[in-house]
Amino acid sequence: MSPYFTVIVPLYNKAPHVLRALNSITRQTFKLFEVIVVDDASTDDGLEQVLKINDSRLKILKRREAGPGGYAARNLGILESTTNWCVFLDADDEWYDDHLEKMYHLIKKFPHESFFAARFIKSKAGREVRDYVVCNKFILPRRISFFEYLSFAPFNTNTVCIKRELLIGCGMFPEGKMKRGGDVDTWLRAIKNAGGFVMSEHYGAIYHVDSSNMVTKSNCYSEEEVKNTSLIDMIESSEGPVHNKLKKRYNNVLIYAWNQNVHLNCAYNINLIDNVYFGVQPIRCGFFIFLSLFPYFIIKPVHYIGYKIIIFKRWIKLYSFKF
Repeated sequence: MSPYFTVIVPLYNKAPHVLRALNSITRQTFKLFEVIVVDDASTDDGLEQVLKINDSRLKILKRREAGPGGYAARNLGILESTTNWCVFLDADDEWYDDHLEKMYHLIKKFPHESFFAARFIKSKAGREVRDYVVCNKFILPRRISFFEYLSFAPFNTNTVCIKRELLIGCGMFPEGKMKRGGDVDTWLRAIKNAGGFVMSEHYGAIYHVDSSNMVTKSNCYSEEEVKNTSLIDMIESSEGPVHNKLKKRYNNVLIYAWNQNVHLNCAYNINLIDNVYFGVQPIRCGFFIFLSLFPYFIIKPVHYIGYKIIIFKRWIKLYSFKF
């Protein structure tokens, strides 16, 4: 029988993890899929690890030059896919065995939808942490509108299932334009084009936050990188509640990047004063603008204390919630 899904796996220097990822694909209870591994000019023995998998559904593509964020590799996989549905798995993460089966049944339940996603679990040092708070205000599965999506981020790229034609129609991944954040940019455009998406109740993937060679661990954000042109275009072409939501989302991107740069002790940081939309979040923006005026030796202790408070609040929410 013909494959129903195309699984796209970008590979760049993930030799310690890629077999775990591929084994979680081959263990799927739903068997009608093809796997496209795109080697993004890796310099380790990750490709040799992939070749240990003896499965006729596996296809390997190679790129001569690595693309930031793996976006070019994903785009190549999309263009080479032979099915209507694309799903993704990063080479350092893994799926639960029934992920594709549950996604298949969800597609049959919502036959007119073109974007689906499932919940995911974060894992650090082998310890799984469920973020229950994100989705429990909804009864799932459920269609979530574009406007609702702007308020929260309930899924990870590893749990996205999207029609190939929708991906191509929204411009696919932003290869050559950003080092990270391209996934979020892509899903923002796709969900806007689709008008919404269907969120599943199942946990589809484990996101390993302590994998090797992760871009977000060691790379500072540049001001050019966080000025998301897709988001700016949407802000300029929207109005009303959606307009304000998009502005808040843009603010959150900038503030997150600013905080990440502080955490990494970057020699430079983003100019918040000239870039945030102050009017939609005056208290939040005002606080970080004020903090950004001080030198790092003053900001760092305040930042550390604030980080610990946030982690504590998340811990309280997580373990006080009755799942």
